[in-house]
Amino acid sequence: METIIQIQHLQKHFGNLKVLNDVDFDIHKGEVVTIIGSSGSGKSTMLRCVNLLERMDGGHILYHGKDILSGQMDVNEYQKSAMTTLNPTLDRKDVLINSVMGLCGESGEAIDIVKKWLMQGHELDKEHLIKELGDVAWYLAEAATALDVPLETVFQENLDKLHRRFPNG
Repeated sequence: METIIQIQHLQKHFGNLKVLNDVDFDIHKGEVVTIIGSSGSGKSTMLRCVNLLERMDGGHILYHGKDILSGQMDVNEYQKSAMTTLNPTLDRKDVLINSVMGLCGESGEAIDIVKKWLMQGHELDKEHLIKELGDVAWYLAEAATALDVPLETVFQENLDKLHRRFPNG
């Protein structure tokens, strides 16, 4: 059976009181899980930790094998997740056109933020710039999807080109 959620060595302490001590369990696709125990045994605390409503003191929570607390996502996972927001009625040609036009538009937005900082004396609006760069990333993922290649391939091709062009840095 496919494992969806894995809890590994979950620990939670309140002062010197160990509420959860080395809790392990897996939840597989299609399973219905019930958590039972006496009052004060840590059921709610465990659920709050798993739902990230309470900070764990140790352990790992894996969703489809990925530690949800690691904060790491590879570019192909980003592409797959981001493309769930893609309009499903568009054909491949329209997706490619939309992605290239979007890259131009969002790059212009990023340029405008930097221009205001450099030329007009505004504070650099990092939060706004990060959001615009995120949109650029989305359109890159869309373009790669339209070309039917993993985003990682686009990135690797770019690195290879840069290393050929600038072999000494």
